[in-house]
Amino acid sequence: MEKVPFTKEGVSHKVAELYALSQSELDKQAFSLQQDFGSWMHEHFDLTDSQSEFIEQLPADYSLYLGTEIGAGVRIRLPIVIDIPDENLGSKLVGVDKRSSKTYDKGVISPTEGGIDIRIVRYPE
Repeated sequence: MEKVPFTKEGVSHKVAELYALSQSELDKQAFSLQQDFGSWMHEHFDLTDSQSEFIEQLPADYSLYLGTEIGAGVRIRLPIVIDIPDENLGSKLVGVDKRSSKTYDKGVISPTEGGIDIRIVRYPE
């Protein structure tokens, strides 16, 4: 897999690349993402110095949360929407909203619905 910039367009490209994989290969990527979010990000995105530094400074429990939530959504091919501001200002807030639903009724399983929304908000220093 090629590295792409960590931009809205780069994330869209990476999601399309991931979702073109077989389920077995996608499961491997999702597992890797869940096990080490930071390493997976560095391996798959051409990060700027400030993006790399931000990921490296995430508390371990929040990095684990991001990897777990995003990896679970990737595994079931949920749509991913990311909001990354263009300007590079001071501190950042990262929020993840993962929703999914699936039903089983009389032997019929519905397709999984939902998505992952990732917000990165930058505050001036």
